[in-house]
Amino acid sequence: MAGNKPFNKQQAEPRERDPQVAGLKVPPHSIEAEQSVLGGLMLDNERW
Repeated sequence: MAGNKPFNKQQAEPRERDPQVAGLKVPPHSIEAEQSVLGGLMLDNERW
C-alpha cells in the first residue's frame, strides 16, 4: 500500500463539457428503413 498516491481532489471533479463535442448531433436513422434495405438485399442482391 506504500505505492498509493494521495487523493487528488482536482481529478475527482467533473470536467467541463467541450462545446465542440456537445454540438455533435446523431445522424438520422430508421430501423425500419434499414431492415427493409437488408431484407431486399437478401431477396435479390443484384438489384443494389
